[in-house]
Amino acid sequence: MALLIIGTMTHPLLIVLATTPRALYAGVFFVVGAGSVLGNNLTGKAVYLLTEPRFVNPDDERRTLSRGRIAAFLAVQAVTVAVTVAMSQTLGAIGFPVVITALVPFRWVVIPRMFSRKELQVLDGLTADNPVVLASMGGKPVLPELQMEGYVDEENKGERTSGSGTGSEEASTIGRERRRLQKGANAK
Repeated sequence: MALLIIGTMTHPLLIVLATTPRALYAGVFFVVGAGSVLGNNLTGKAVYLLTEPRFVNPDDERRTLSRGRIAAFLAVQAVTVAVTVAMSQTLGAIGFPVVITALVPFRWVVIPRMFSRKELQVLDGLTADNPVVLASMGGKPVLPELQMEGYVDEENKGERTSGSGTGSEEASTIGRERRRLQKGANAK
């Protein structure tokens, strides 16, 4: 990959690229940018809130939640995005990685206290939820808040996991979850 990048910076290729009209590059970047904004999770929630309820797909999982809870989650996301963008535009931009790193424990500790598990599964679910993708990753990952608070394992007759984050009990629970997901993927 590095050799390809270096290859694109060579003089002969730069001459060829210079003959391409700039409007072509602008159009490509516009389409890519518009696609990323329109396909964004944040934008999807905002469009959902602005859409009349009668025009919302009846199968949409967000219908099970109140619009106020969706708006609250959207506000939290918008504030965190605004903070990171604002910081990157100041002299304190050197601390940008620290802010991004601080958002991980914020998501694992603070957000589960603000929203229920069901709300988080709907609003902040997996991005890659295709069974083939999940099988290639070794099964559906367990959400961090589920690991911390413990959850009921249906396959193990309702026993509750410790959620301690260590030990063979959690490893066996994850293994059972992987096998259950793989059985479901194979059944389809």
